[in-house]
Amino acid sequence: MKRTPLYEQLKLYIKQLIADNAGKEDYILPSESQLVHAFSVSRITAKRTLNDLEDEGLIVRVKGKGSYISPRITRKEAMALLNQPEKNKSKITTKNVLSVIVPDITSRYYINIVNGILACTEEHDWLVQIANVNVQREKEIEAIRKMRLFSDGMIIFPIDYKNYEKDMIRLSFRNYPFAFIDNNLFNTNIPCVLSDNADAMYKATEYLIGRGKRNIAYITLPETNDLSLEERLQGYLQALEQNGMEIREELIAKHWTHIDIFVNGAIKTFLQEHPEVDGIITSICGIGIITAKILIDAGNTELLDNLIIFDDEFDKLVDLLSFRPKFIRQNAEKIGYTAAEIVINQHDAPENRIQQTILRIPTELHFD
Repeated sequence: MKRTPLYEQLKLYIKQLIADNAGKEDYILPSESQLVHAFSVSRITAKRTLNDLEDEGLIVRVKGKGSYISPRITRKEAMALLNQPEKNKSKITTKNVLSVIVPDITSRYYINIVNGILACTEEHDWLVQIANVNVQREKEIEAIRKMRLFSDGMIIFPIDYKNYEKDMIRLSFRNYPFAFIDNNLFNTNIPCVLSDNADAMYKATEYLIGRGKRNIAYITLPETNDLSLEERLQGYLQALEQNGMEIREELIAKHWTHIDIFVNGAIKTFLQEHPEVDGIITSICGIGIITAKILIDAGNTELLDNLIIFDDEFDKLVDLLSFRPKFIRQNAEKIGYTAAEIVINQHDAPENRIQQTILRIPTELHFD
């Protein structure tokens, strides 16, 4: 199949913006330089695109100010440009639709977030469409593009937030109700809802310090491109610093891959190499479960009693009932409900749109 030329992609992209924003006064379309940056095209191609759209009477270009949607273009006419029916809604419903894009629907945490979203949309009489992308960024981008045309707002759990900017510019969510969960895209006006990760991890570390622990290990996955993991590590480090504790880099295990942890026994080796460890905090449930099993097998009840697991998935803890785990529970349903409420409020009152705000939902600490 022949690929659509970049020039045509640019035209289609701007026509989508026109269809989304027709009738909005003073809506500024992307400039030539923004198109060059977003699509990696030449300035000649970007200029040609805008000139052609101006010749077609779809946009008005004002020197020194930018390009605007022609005031004579109605929303119905704009939608016709894309050969899409008005609002792209099914004929059997006039309800608003919220798209939700989830990286992994098997996780208890994600399921609870979706339950929160459903509770909010039911209250507001919205419909929900859900896509599970199996932690594949290509599928995620495809889902965004397809679901965007058939919905009035979107919630997404970004897989890789630091590499998202170009895609978000292309999709132009600047005037489309939208919220992130767990990861944040800087330099945009997209709100993000997540747990108060730093606060929870600070309190967990301080709890162990209060029990007289001085060699507290922190076991996590690489935090690159994951805001939640970044904040959890930050909370751990802040607690050590503010309690006058030495930060021992060798006790911070953050460079292991999933294979290292779940297949190659990296945690067991780590504990054997650091017998001085007297407390452990794990950043995710799966790591905590592996660590607990290792300690149970070794008969190390003292260290097991000083293990704190971030988040719980009790369906995976059945074989660990021989001890009472200390854990941090995220209020997943509240996260989902809040994200849905943000999107719905943005849709109903766009003038009150949240501008680049991170909303942190308190966690529950189960240490005793």
